[in-house]
Amino acid sequence: MKAIALGFFGAAILGRYLRGRLQSIRSAADAIIAGHARRRMPVSSRGDEFDELAMTLNRMLNRIEGLMENLRQVSSDVAHDLRTPLARLRGRLEEGLERPSTDAGSTARLIEDSIEQVDDVLALFGAILRIAEVESGETRRFFGPVDVSELATELAESYAPAIADEGRTLLWSIEPGLTVEGDRELLAQALVNLIENAQSHTPPGTLIRLTTIRAGEHVCLQVMDDGPGVPEPDLVRIAKRFTRLDTSRNRKGFGLGLNLVRAAARLHQGHLRLSNANPGLIAIIDLPRLETPKPESAPEP
Repeated sequence: MKAIALGFFGAAILGRYLRGRLQSIRSAADAIIAGHARRRMPVSSRGDEFDELAMTLNRMLNRIEGLMENLRQVSSDVAHDLRTPLARLRGRLEEGLERPSTDAGSTARLIEDSIEQVDDVLALFGAILRIAEVESGETRRFFGPVDVSELATELAESYAPAIADEGRTLLWSIEPGLTVEGDRELLAQALVNLIENAQSHTPPGTLIRLTTIRAGEHVCLQVMDDGPGVPEPDLVRIAKRFTRLDTSRNRKGFGLGLNLVRAAARLHQGHLRLSNANPGLIAIIDLPRLETPKPESAPEP
């Protein structure tokens, strides 16, 4: 009888403990639903299954909070960046209304200019949607082996003549046989963005180098130039969305190129590194290397 009583007593204590832990998680969840987005699940010092569950839920909540903050930031940035082109477009259209209808040449130029500005706005939305698609991770399901050595060589050979026409030089050094798991089109776009970034923000006479090397279990895709580089305080922000340094404000673009590169690197479980080469800028996409299986040797006769 004594053993039975102790058993009931132990079960009651365990029941109270389980109800208490569940109630604390429920209370935190209710607070989050009520609008306290920074509230998190309580974690005790016991390190039991409830704590493991709470830590997992907290990681999920941190991820959701980060996505929501990113959405708020994008909405604010889009509104800010659209204000100028739309105001300019409105001004041009008002100017057209004030002109005499007999001035066909001026009207045609105004329409062409307006169409160009609308195209710029559409390009902005296209870039934003592309980045959002990459950050969502949806394209990961289409991943497959990508020979980045072959890809980098094709891009270098394609872009070298155009870069030379603008007074710069593109050289490349490609280690063969480097393969990653990923999206070939997206990796190509990321490399193109780095090459075009080096081309757009350097003076004529600049040397641009494209390099791919194996670094342990990773593959490094590097674009380096010997141009003016970037001020150290700006290195941490130039890959953020809509970031344009003062020196590039007179150039076309929305400040989304490096942001897409960073999003693509993250999608491939890698990261983008930016540093000054003194002189110039070094941009490196660091990706996990895919070990290609060795062909089976034929059996000896």
